[in-house]
Amino acid sequence: MARVILQNLFNLSRLRTNICRPNEFLRILSLVPQSSSFHTSPAHYDLLAFFEPKDNWGETKISAGRPWKLDELRIKSNRDLHKLWYVLLKERNMIMTMAEEFRHQGELFPNPERLEKVEESMENILDIVAERNRAYNLLEKGDPGQPKRRWFINELGLGYWRWETEHYIPKHMNRALRNSTSLQGRWQNYYLRLWREKMIRKNRKEAKANLCKERKLKEVFPDAETD
Repeated sequence: MARVILQNLFNLSRLRTNICRPNEFLRILSLVPQSSSFHTSPAHYDLLAFFEPKDNWGETKISAGRPWKLDELRIKSNRDLHKLWYVLLKERNMIMTMAEEFRHQGELFPNPERLEKVEESMENILDIVAERNRAYNLLEKGDPGQPKRRWFINELGLGYWRWETEHYIPKHMNRALRNSTSLQGRWQNYYLRLWREKMIRKNRKEAKANLCKERKLKEVFPDAETD
């Protein structure tokens, strides 16, 4: 296709020499591909693609099917899942547009559960893709390839679990991370001691409240069993 376009452009460059030949001019113009052939879809739609078909306009009830199940999606190929994802994405955009239009007009949107069905189908597709990626990584690398959790310590010395994420800058080149970890030192011990004391008082207060609650329940229901 690219070779044909280049050849046609080369032929157009020769129009200056063949301008006195009308037949040659028309023949070369017929070889130039039209702009419509560069569209990715055979049909051309306007903004009405974001709305329902005109047959459903004014209807109070619109029939809708059920969401796609996991077992049905597992037997489909990756290409089919990719196509189905964009079909559901287009359907979700259409439903959200219609719901906003009905809200703007102050009318009741028919069958609002259609959006939940579409979103459930899209979530099932993501689950199937995650299953296939996990199986592929286990087969090729012996590792699921999913993000892992690791213990992270912030600038105040408090630790917590955090999911690993991708970064554009490697860890040894991240200046902001090095500056944050360089601030850690003995000065944190004072604040960590205060934090531990606060958490101990909080746990004692909760335990005392639970004990008082159990005593009151025991007085009201003396025959009840407590775990």
